[in-house]
Amino acid sequence: MGALAPFTALLISTALLVSGYSLQNALIPLRGEAEAFGAFWVGGLGSGFFLGYALGCWFAPSLVARAGHIRVFAAFVGLMSGTILLHPLAIDPAFWVLLRMITGFAMAALYIILESWLNERTDNANRGTVMSFYVMINFAMIASGQMLLTVYPLDSFALFTIASVLISFAALPLALSRATQPAPLYEVRLNLRKIYQTSPVGLVSIIGVGLTTGSFWAFGGVFATRSGMDSDGAALFLSVTILGAALFQWPIGRLSDKIDRRFVLVALNSAAVLVCVMVSLLGPNQPALILLAGFVFGSVIFPTYALAVAHTFDHAEADQHVTLASGLLLAFALGSATGPLVASVAVDQLGGIGLFTYAAFVQALMVVFMGVRIAQRTAIADEDKEDFTLYATAPVGAVLVDSELGDQDIDLFEPEPMVFEPETADDDDSEQAKNDGPAA
Repeated sequence: MGALAPFTALLISTALLVSGYSLQNALIPLRGEAEAFGAFWVGGLGSGFFLGYALGCWFAPSLVARAGHIRVFAAFVGLMSGTILLHPLAIDPAFWVLLRMITGFAMAALYIILESWLNERTDNANRGTVMSFYVMINFAMIASGQMLLTVYPLDSFALFTIASVLISFAALPLALSRATQPAPLYEVRLNLRKIYQTSPVGLVSIIGVGLTTGSFWAFGGVFATRSGMDSDGAALFLSVTILGAALFQWPIGRLSDKIDRRFVLVALNSAAVLVCVMVSLLGPNQPALILLAGFVFGSVIFPTYALAVAHTFDHAEADQHVTLASGLLLAFALGSATGPLVASVAVDQLGGIGLFTYAAFVQALMVVFMGVRIAQRTAIADEDKEDFTLYATAPVGAVLVDSELGDQDIDLFEPEPMVFEPETADDDDSEQAKNDGPAA
């Protein structure tokens, strides 16, 4: 634990931020369902968040270059904290979609700032320990934040207040820390053609898991309530799902080091199809089976992101890893923004089980595509594979570390900082002379 001591403030800020963010992510779709927004608008809430997240990944580095890490962090904590409180003041679905876009943009910026600080202050000797612990904090706080739904009734203003307070408090450890600001961030241009040429399976899998998990975050709680659970049961269902993801991400990743990762992806997606079909056949009021299905769903769906990133790394040069990971994250965000809107059609027609009917269809397409690719491209040799690492393949932020960048990478650039030049006395005199006109 000694290696983590210098990062205490950063990790506390992360824990507070993610717990507040996950509470509102679970709360808002359920509240939208309770307010009878309808499936389309509930899906729009999920799509709005991930669209804002994608935009944040693109534009946040420029904002940080212009104002600095601490100022931007404080500004977006304030923006995110205030935005969550606006939801119960104006219960309108279109307005809530706009608020979710703002929240997604802010969350992307905050993740990028936190991770750039962590990356800056770690070296190769302890980077794996620190960043893996950071990823596990994210998993733990997502599950804990969702369980805060059980503290107050769903229609209470207090849940919005708790989310706002947690996010606001996240600014304190970092703002009061004596840590120096990190080096400038880099922006990544989304080059889908380049990613596809590097690894078709990697890119398509990332988009596929975005289509599925984005829809799950939009409609998972809705599915639980329509299956006979109350809001407390829905919170437990969401937390159990993320628990499955947290427990199985590492062992599945290590297994993929030993065999062709594509076979592991096919197995996971095939298992997901079976789980989704079984859930679609479940009747209401079977909470134990629903929780078990959520656990298995999380354990087979969420790790596919990390495997797809690792598989892409296997086919890339070492100095491309950071830019490819950032590009894949943007592709994931775009898939996550599209998925809830498409899934809303299935939910509207079939009810809550429409979420899993839709997910089964998406995962089946993934299995077919990967089967075709396995037939067309031979597996990479074991000695050429990269070792699976939890922190490098987690879908949390999009940070580029200067020491890991390639010299000739045309898909990244450093934003130009804004320079504030104070006026000189001569400039003031000239301006005054202009205003006074010619001397008498």
